[in-house]
Amino acid sequence: MSGPPARRQNIRVGAKCPVTITTDDGESVTLHTSDVSARGALLSDAPAELDSAAALDVSFFSDGTPLTVPATVMERRGADLAVAWEPLGLAELAVLRAAIEQHRGRASFTTGIE
Repeated sequence: MSGPPARRQNIRVGAKCPVTITTDDGESVTLHTSDVSARGALLSDAPAELDSAAALDVSFFSDGTPLTVPATVMERRGADLAVAWEPLGLAELAVLRAAIEQHRGRASFTTGIE
């Protein structure tokens, strides 16, 4: 018998944030998030050559403050990519939260640390 369904530990917030992704070989492309959490994001309309386990940097900008987060592609969902961040510190989480709020209005996003 299986237990109750697994629940996310981090809330995902629907936010269309522009991001620049940079691959290990230095190629950059601008995409948008569909949703974001303190642990990762879903990136819309990603190039087909990016696939699972690819390492990349995802750069957010909030009021001119850049935040570049190392990430790993966890899976492809059609044209979208689910990525997981490397662990973020408090300062990085604050910039991430500001970027989400800027592109969503007042987000109900919590870092789990507040």
